[in-house]
Amino acid sequence: MTATATQPRRCRVYCYPVSRNSTYVPLLFAGIDDRYERVYREDGSLRDAIDEIDAGHDVIVHVHWEEFVLRDCRSDVEANEAAATFLRLISAIRERDGSLVWTVHNELPHLIPFHRQFLAMRAALALHADAILVHDATSARVLASQVELDRSKVVVLPHPSYLGRHEDEAALNAGLNEPHDRRIQGFGWIRRQKGFGEMIGMLPADYLRSIDAYIQISGEDAEAEAVMAQQAARDDVRWDVRHVPDTDVPGLLRSAACVVLPYERVLTSGVALLAMSAGAMLVAVDLPQLRELLPEPSRRFLYPRGDATAFRKTIDGVFALRRDERRSIVDANLDVARRRHPVTVSRSLAAIYDRVASERHGSLPTR
Repeated sequence: MTATATQPRRCRVYCYPVSRNSTYVPLLFAGIDDRYERVYREDGSLRDAIDEIDAGHDVIVHVHWEEFVLRDCRSDVEANEAAATFLRLISAIRERDGSLVWTVHNELPHLIPFHRQFLAMRAALALHADAILVHDATSARVLASQVELDRSKVVVLPHPSYLGRHEDEAALNAGLNEPHDRRIQGFGWIRRQKGFGEMIGMLPADYLRSIDAYIQISGEDAEAEAVMAQQAARDDVRWDVRHVPDTDVPGLLRSAACVVLPYERVLTSGVALLAMSAGAMLVAVDLPQLRELLPEPSRRFLYPRGDATAFRKTIDGVFALRRDERRSIVDANLDVARRRHPVTVSRSLAAIYDRVASERHGSLPTR
């Protein structure tokens, strides 16, 4: 918008390489859109950001999901070229004394094979970023094992919850009083690393019949057909392959007996926070970052990855809960979600942006 005496120009934050379809980035700006303007860049170009820096405007480049720089590469040669272009962009920003913030989302790319180039980009970001944001202590340890890391740059900024994103407080409270069914729910991108295949294998049909339960996997992805093909013999599994509309997400998760997170590999789980925000019961692989996230009452529903006996005992424990016990656990999850409300997290992010701008330029972005 055009700046006026009453409407000063907001500091532009170039989120790169980030799609406009991102559900995470809007959460980050939930309480600070009056001061910071989101600009999405997924095409590999930051020329306009560099031009703005040259013109003396307040600009922050915030790198998310740096692996997407390599998304369209089909060979090592193409990946080398894409990584080199990325490094030139980062260098151009630093040469102009521009502000650079980086959020670490994944340990390694889920689908992109060019790990050498990915780690080279990570090393450059670790060197040049003014602030390196991680969602938890586990992420910081993982990053330190990959690159040379200046710990003074690292800031823990929790992944925001999804409270208010899909439903208002009244709808949430009403939904908490609705009954749940006998559904063991998997949710999210249907990819191999999500562990849905192992989850299905550890819950055989005869076990499910014995507890009068069923498995449903809801979500979409290019890998969905391959994951389903691996489980073709299991005609008792319900595959709900689609984009689940935002309005349907809370009810889908909340009405399940439990939402299972059977990850083979994960650093940060947005689905965990989504389920907690909806008032759902969670069962998950026992990982340090999930122990860090979940309140104590929920940690009893973590199980060792690959341990079918422990997994089934955990599921048995879910179905054995009295209504008041289940509600107590759900309420504890919601307490965590409220502490990570998007507005709360976004204000913490604004403080980081302010500090970065002040340290680099000696002043805060225009308010």
